Amino acid sequence: MTQLDPEPHRLDLNRRISTDISKIRKSIKSLSKEDVDDLLNHIRLLVDQSPGIEDKDVIELVDILMNTNNDKGLLSSQKRYVFDYLLIPSKTCLLPSSIIYKALANLGVSKTSSKKQTQLPQSLQLQLLQWIIKFINNFGKDVYHELNRMLPIIFNYLSYEYLRPYIASLICMTLIKYSSSTKTYYNKTIYRKSTPIKRWYIDTVIDLYYRFPTDEYIKGLLSVFKQVDRSLDYSDYDSNISRDINNLSNSSFVYSIEANPGITVHSNKRRKINGSDIDIYSGDFLSNNRIEDIKSVDNLIENLHNIKYIDIDTQILESDNASYGRLFILLHSLLDSDSMPLKKLDYSTSLNLSNNNSPKIEIQKVIAGIREFIDFCPSLISLPAVKQVIMKGLGNSYTIPTELLSFVSVDGSTSVKEDIIVPLFDSCQMKDVLEVTFYVVQLLKYTSRKVNKESNDVQRRFYTNFNISIIYMIEYLHELPLTLTSLFAVNYIISCIKAIPMDILNEFFEDSCIILPPKLVYSMILYGDPYIFSEICGYIAFTKNYEFKNDSYKLLQNCYIMDLVNLVWRDKAFSYDVSATSPNKALLLNAKLIDGFSSLPLFASFNINSIGGIYFNSAWSYISAQIVWKFEDSDSRVTTRHEGPVRPESVANLVEDNDLNWLPFGYDELKLKTLNEFDNLGFTGVCDLLFNSLKTLMQHRQISQQN
Repeated sequence: MTQLDPEPHRLDLNRRISTDISKIRKSIKSLSKEDVDDLLNHIRLLVDQSPGIEDKDVIELVDILMNTNNDKGLLSSQKRYVFDYLLIPSKTCLLPSSIIYKALANLGVSKTSSKKQTQLPQSLQLQLLQWIIKFINNFGKDVYHELNRMLPIIFNYLSYEYLRPYIASLICMTLIKYSSSTKTYYNKTIYRKSTPIKRWYIDTVIDLYYRFPTDEYIKGLLSVFKQVDRSLDYSDYDSNISRDINNLSNSSFVYSIEANPGITVHSNKRRKINGSDIDIYSGDFLSNNRIEDIKSVDNLIENLHNIKYIDIDTQILESDNASYGRLFILLHSLLDSDSMPLKKLDYSTSLNLSNNNSPKIEIQKVIAGIREFIDFCPSLISLPAVKQVIMKGLGNSYTIPTELLSFVSVDGSTSVKEDIIVPLFDSCQMKDVLEVTFYVVQLLKYTSRKVNKESNDVQRRFYTNFNISIIYMIEYLHELPLTLTSLFAVNYIISCIKAIPMDILNEFFEDSCIILPPKLVYSMILYGDPYIFSEICGYIAFTKNYEFKNDSYKLLQNCYIMDLVNLVWRDKAFSYDVSATSPNKALLLNAKLIDGFSSLPLFASFNINSIGGIYFNSAWSYISAQIVWKFEDSDSRVTTRHEGPVRPESVANLVEDNDLNWLPFGYDELKLKTLNEFDNLGFTGVCDLLFNSLKTLMQHRQISQQN
């Protein structure tokens, strides 16, 4: 089969992105905030589908962001949105160094009156620097030569404490990269590496060291100076502090950098493990033996202790020789239970997964890579940080890829409700309720399958948690406005309960976890959605095999069953029995209210008791009509159609009229055939309930299935 060329689609996306960006730039003065928000959201949808935006679009967006006049440009909140979701250059995008110059010109504090701000707000300045560092490779192979020329400007910004983490990172990257690629030749064969470090660079940083002696970034810069120029001795500059600075660890700069290139998250942070800082920086340029240079397993083993830094993202997750990177981490973890490379992989991956701003395509790459790594060494590694991210919502994307479920382990020692569910539901908005519920259900389903293989004590502890969790979610949804979203969320919960074997439900579960409150059940029945209606019917049928501990819940279940049978099949929608033990309670409505229904003009033309039947019910009426039309069309003898909702009288009139040819069966048989069609259409829940609750129907379903 010929594969479709993706190039035209990509070009069309680029064209549409460019059009929308130009529209913002040209019309920003005349557009309302809502119009601009709509345009930005539309661009985000396009960017999510693309591999990134082109250079001309990046330049145009940066120009828009640099406009500090809110009357003629984007609001700060809109600019943050652009940084987070739109300003994502493609891998082939080549950006001009003029962008970095413009960025540097926008740093610092405004020097004019507050009426006209000449600099970006501080938070946006940080985002701008963070963005440059993340996409530094998009500025071309000569970017570090350009940055080296900018160093006199960049060093001046070290005095701003809020900028220092990112300014220090830029300086470190520039000095190391530039020094490694610059040589001074004496002749064709003799050369030396020149140092880009100027005397006044060192003076500037030492002066800051005096003022901020505990600042990790200042100490990191001094350490980098020594990395770049091995002959550097700080006693030549100031003997009073030379001892402290000369004794700085050669790798201490690594632990002081929070932002760096090559990592796919937008926000890079240090984490603490067992009280010590762990750098998640993935640069490999300090190592004499790089993982990229490894060509065989023997070569890897020989250099195992010489390789100190590897690029987690490119070497473990996506490069051609990633197998050596994976083997390197595996061997390290086997030789050292406190393996630093494994911790780097764990925390780097956890940040990738938890970042809300990463494009979906980047997250998918990380997931695919980590899955390959797990397949490479199954059951031999543990990634606790990744597990925590999965259990807390993947950066609020609320979707657990199947590949990552193997990390999840919820047992009796984990308070699922307090540690996972309550924080998720407390922080989610109404629009996220369905996703959050589905997320928790995935967790519970997967972990229950694992726990079912454990001892009885482990199962009891876990299912105690399970009960509490389900009851909490049911109570949470019970308080929400009744919408299709909240009812679908309820359906996720009942699907989770149905996935548990009945013997486990009988042994470990409470009645209040199994039987839903009337408000939710009757809302699902009366909402008018056939899928929701069928699923709640199927769940109630499922609970018939549950062994109740409390008679009141058993009576409530009987009410649900009787109400549904009366409503859907018997044309007794509001059958009510005053006896306390009778299950005929007419949807638990007030008896006086039921008496008043019959006097309403709405029910003048048909029997009120048939309102819930399959031919009148709002969930089923159109589907039932289509089924009847199908019956009529499939019989060549039929010369007339049934008009309006099907009723016993209307069917009898057509069958008994000798002048008309219609279907050769009565109302009861037509209703049974319609119900069997529901089964064939996939609405098995309502069929499970009716065929298993009415003895007169049981054999008919079996015959239908055999046929």
